[in-house]
Amino acid sequence: MVTFSGHNVSEMRNLRKSRLGTGLLLVAAAVVAAASLAGISLALPQPVASYFFGPTMVRAEVILMAKDGVRDLRLDRGRIRALTPTAVTLKERDGLIVTVPIAPSARVHVNGRAMGGIFALRRGMEAVIVQDGESGVAESVYAVSKRDASSFAVPRPFMNHLFGASMMRTEAVLKTATGFVDYRIDRGRVRSVGPSSVTLRERDGLVVTVPVAAGARIQVNGRLSGLAGLKAGMEAMTIRDGNRPADTIQVPPRR
Repeated sequence: MVTFSGHNVSEMRNLRKSRLGTGLLLVAAAVVAAASLAGISLALPQPVASYFFGPTMVRAEVILMAKDGVRDLRLDRGRIRALTPTAVTLKERDGLIVTVPIAPSARVHVNGRAMGGIFALRRGMEAVIVQDGESGVAESVYAVSKRDASSFAVPRPFMNHLFGASMMRTEAVLKTATGFVDYRIDRGRVRSVGPSSVTLRERDGLVVTVPVAAGARIQVNGRLSGLAGLKAGMEAMTIRDGNRPADTIQVPPRR
């Protein structure tokens, strides 16, 4: 069983059912079938970071290897429904209502500008709140006025940080044209390759074996490949819909 952020997948989803939505996994499976993501390669728009943390993001959890150890960042996106001096309540795009505590020292940006604090926020704004997964308290809030909500994304520098060299694994719920999809990303060194799987060692020492779909899109150093093109020691990233086999594997070009 693959572990993620200290829990196996089924345990994590049970613990966080209120965050991910009770029926989301069933919806995601139906969406994948309807969108023809099963049975063919998963053709994600590029750059990948913009797809996961751009206008389609509903919520995400990102595990990073920082200088001071492993960091668990959770991102919630939605319309601001209520404000207090210490918390923001969002209505997320699947209807989920969440109230997130805000640290007194939190960085607040509105329409791309750094503001003095939570009092710069207004009801009706679209916001992304970034909280520390251990403390549950938000460190950063990015918000825009209602008219800019449809194209709103987290700033590029922060997006690059989330999807940069320190990223180990991610789970992101996205809103597509036909519904909601729950994606998982694992990143690490290839330890071994089986007939229909790849085993990665992630930067915190976690070893995961990821099943790989027949016909998965595998890209090694910028070229399409098969599983046989993956070798021990390569840095690889797998992308899959929930617990389904990975449809995409990317090995970045050597530098």
